[in-house]
Amino acid sequence: MAWNPGQKLFGDRYFIESKLGEGGIGITYLAQNRSGELRVIKTLREQILNHPDWIPHQDKLRQDFRDEALRLALCRHPHIVQVENVFDEENLPCMAMEYIAGEDLKKRITNKGALPEAEALEYIRQIGEALTVVHAKGLLHRDLKPNNIMMRAGKQEAVLIDFGLARQFISGVALQHTESLTPGYAPPEQYLADAERGEYIDVYALAATLYALVTGQLPMPAPARLQNFTLKAPKDFNSSISDRVNEAIMWGMALNYKFRPQSVQEWLKLFGVEVVKRIQPTQPNFKPQTPVITFSQTWKCVQIITNYASSVASVAFSPDGKILASGGVYKGVKLWSVANGQEIDSFEFFANQSLSFSANGKILAGASFHGFSAWDIISRKEIYTIEFGTFGDELNSAAFSFDGQILATASSRDCGSKIQLWDVATGKEIRTITIGDDYYPLTFSPDGRILASVFWGKDGVIQLWDVATGREICTISSRSKDVQALAFSQDSKILAISDNYGGFFYSPKGSIKLWDVATGKKICSIKADSKPITSLTFSPDGEKLASGDENGDIKLWRLNHNRWQQVKLQNICTLTSESDSWVESIKFSPDGETLVSNVSSDNHGITLWSLDGLCQYSEICKLSGHVQGINCLTISPDGQIIATSSDSGLKLWDVRSGAFIRRFGHEYKTIVFSFDGKILISATREETIHWEVATGRKIRTVDTRPHDLLLNKLPGLGAFINAITFSQDGEILAVAGKNSDIDEYNIRLANAATGQNICTIIDSEYTNCIALSLDKKILVSISYDVSFVGSSFGKIKLWEVKTGKPVRTINTYPEAHSTITLSPNGKILASSNHKCIKLWELPYGNQLYTINSSIVSYSDLLSFSPDGQILASSCSDNTIKLWDVASGNEIATLTGHSSQISSIIFSRDGQILVSSDNDGSIKIWRRS
Repeated sequence: MAWNPGQKLFGDRYFIESKLGEGGIGITYLAQNRSGELRVIKTLREQILNHPDWIPHQDKLRQDFRDEALRLALCRHPHIVQVENVFDEENLPCMAMEYIAGEDLKKRITNKGALPEAEALEYIRQIGEALTVVHAKGLLHRDLKPNNIMMRAGKQEAVLIDFGLARQFISGVALQHTESLTPGYAPPEQYLADAERGEYIDVYALAATLYALVTGQLPMPAPARLQNFTLKAPKDFNSSISDRVNEAIMWGMALNYKFRPQSVQEWLKLFGVEVVKRIQPTQPNFKPQTPVITFSQTWKCVQIITNYASSVASVAFSPDGKILASGGVYKGVKLWSVANGQEIDSFEFFANQSLSFSANGKILAGASFHGFSAWDIISRKEIYTIEFGTFGDELNSAAFSFDGQILATASSRDCGSKIQLWDVATGKEIRTITIGDDYYPLTFSPDGRILASVFWGKDGVIQLWDVATGREICTISSRSKDVQALAFSQDSKILAISDNYGGFFYSPKGSIKLWDVATGKKICSIKADSKPITSLTFSPDGEKLASGDENGDIKLWRLNHNRWQQVKLQNICTLTSESDSWVESIKFSPDGETLVSNVSSDNHGITLWSLDGLCQYSEICKLSGHVQGINCLTISPDGQIIATSSDSGLKLWDVRSGAFIRRFGHEYKTIVFSFDGKILISATREETIHWEVATGRKIRTVDTRPHDLLLNKLPGLGAFINAITFSQDGEILAVAGKNSDIDEYNIRLANAATGQNICTIIDSEYTNCIALSLDKKILVSISYDVSFVGSSFGKIKLWEVKTGKPVRTINTYPEAHSTITLSPNGKILASSNHKCIKLWELPYGNQLYTINSSIVSYSDLLSFSPDGQILASSCSDNTIKLWDVASGNEIATLTGHSSQISSIIFSRDGQILVSSDNDGSIKIWRRS
């Protein structure tokens, strides 16, 4: 059943506007988020899920969909469609993505024919840059074609979409991949289920895409070429194609992958194109508004640019966020790399008032006290210079419009003052607004329609001007002292001003006032508890406001909207620089992830701050009633009941109220709910018991004691059982122990309901910990050689559950790991050894990263969130740390336990985390 317009999704975060289209198994909708921004919601078609042929594969379809969303979310780049959220709605997996207004390249060449070579190469360069990020993540796109490349409306910007066929690869290793492909763009090896995989697969498709762009023709499918049909050269269709491009396409489409360029970078070099490697890729036009995890904001200093010979007066980001321009008070303009802080170039013109890039990033303009100049960045040639001194004017203030097309200047002379608007591209004056007194500062609204100016001669009189006509719109009497900073919100509806009350020379304090631009009425005022505020700026998403003061500190504020007309400011954090000089200016990068600030001191240059997202969990309640420590706990599949095991037996608790429900049984080593939540299964080293959750009644007991009388149950296990665990659905019980007859260690897998043996894994090394994958196909164990006294050399082993055969061994030495857990999709393994946490990629065993002991402080327990995005670990200081799985960064610390933590577990929807400690205390945390 399709969703109708107005349908609300994901807790009212989105509502459907219309259906965009349907594919083989998927359907896409146009939707709006809470901020009124358009998004694309992609999900699975219910008709496919409920079709008799697909019903046995429903779970795999859903998981494959979630895997696609995760793969896409990890690839951050301006030319890759960005994922905002991944969630389930009505048992359908969904992903919310940025909406790209425009058309795909297939429609472009269908409607207009072959593209000019230069235009086609620019799109291929952009997609090539995107592919380097994809390949760096160990992924292949496998479905490159003009249909999967969107063009942003009104811009020559290409965006790679549809990662439905993307898969992991290890270069040179034969792997099984699905045979889904697009004829004409897929190389011969993609038609084979088992073949070596490498970047050269996407190189073929990228070359074939360029073939289609410059010829307007579909390339001949690879199977036909293998039957001795000849692929026509692009030049045969379009004689204007250069020999260089013609040869590069044919080389990239070589049938034998060994004769192709082995990487996208290598292929692009044939055109003289160097791929820009992005350390922190940015997205200029899209900023996720409602992530899967609710974020608070913290910022850390990532670069300090100090080799400036004078004080920095102005800064500006390039449109793509990769370059930072700075203007010195006494020196010229410098360009810096945002990624590494290195100087790129310099220009010999002054910009001590304001700086701006043009919308296409090709022109840099700067204003000083005596005039302004525009320079061509590529050729480094001056386009023009306007000198105010020629007319007897002295510049008081200058501001560029957000698109860099208009410059506003406020200048004065003996006979009066004026505001002038200039066309940046030509240097010609657009109009002059004559005023009686000095005005500064100036600022444009983001939509370019309004110019705000401060009347310096009176207390906080702010005038708003219509840029198109030069007429005054309204006057705001703010009654503010020493207004040094103005800033419009991103939607141009709110104007923020600084109010430095108390007098300039008498210990003044800083405050911020927000005004409604449409009505001229004050919305709110807040004391910033700081020195006088010297600069203000809104983030691109309009949700944050940054203020800088005379003490060199920067405060970040969040705008909370209770209703549309009610706006409040809430302080997020304070950034403290090494300087006590005032903040000259602050600006957000186009993607809102980087904040740049510069101070007035000659000894301190430019500082770049990077945003970190912190996942917030707040404690709901504390459960008390256990006399001693809790061995283990689990949450029912619906997230309504918590089951705990301790010295006082099994106890059930209500998650919402924290109320005790009932007690039954004794102390058990491990417990798990059945998949439907109706049965609780408990296990010791002697028996497995099934309990009815509704009544606490014992349903059945399976004896698992390892002696000769029970050979038909779990034969061969001796008196020493080291580890025991259930599969997540409670169907399989895994037990690791030592054989009593011979010196070997066994892992036994049995049906938890009947005790019937599934398989026996024989290992020559001591097994300390075991875990089963979600699909019950892989068992992971930690083992190490105990033949050497004091040995700590450890191994992580993967076993096939069905046969008991080894799949892979990961050597973790020099330290043995005592705890392991698998991500829900079974593709990431986390292990801990009390000194560090390591994450591994499965089934290949590649180590992703290590969290060292200086950060983690002896982690004992590990647990993944259901979406696999968060890893929770317990620490020796009785805290729980939450880690971002994608980056390894700490995102939160949960405090409140008074003794060692004994269990941590997420609810199935990931909204609740439950933890227990050795004092018998249980805490429930809800994601906020």
